[in-house]
Amino acid sequence: MRRTLARLGALAVASSLILGACGGGASTAAPTTAPSVAPGATTAPGVTTAPAASEASTEPVNLEFWYWAESDAPGADKWMADTVAEYKKVKPNVTVNVV
Repeated sequence: MRRTLARLGALAVASSLILGACGGGASTAAPTTAPSVAPGATTAPGVTTAPAASEASTEPVNLEFWYWAESDAPGADKWMADTVAEYKKVKPNVTVNVV
């Protein structure tokens, strides 16, 4: 029963992707000119850039990550724990709560 539901779910996802990719949509014309940039400006108006690594925030961030884990992919819990530990080395201010 569980495999049948999993296969049915996979079929539904695959079908929706195929139908979505084949569907026609309104085409939008590509702009023929580049966006204007004010003299002396480094980016177009309204464009923001991410801060440099040295400017990145160090305030605490909490993330909650939900996934199916061991029930669908044996070994996923260990992989997730290892991945979160490696990420923590790069971003020590981020706490990931895996559910």
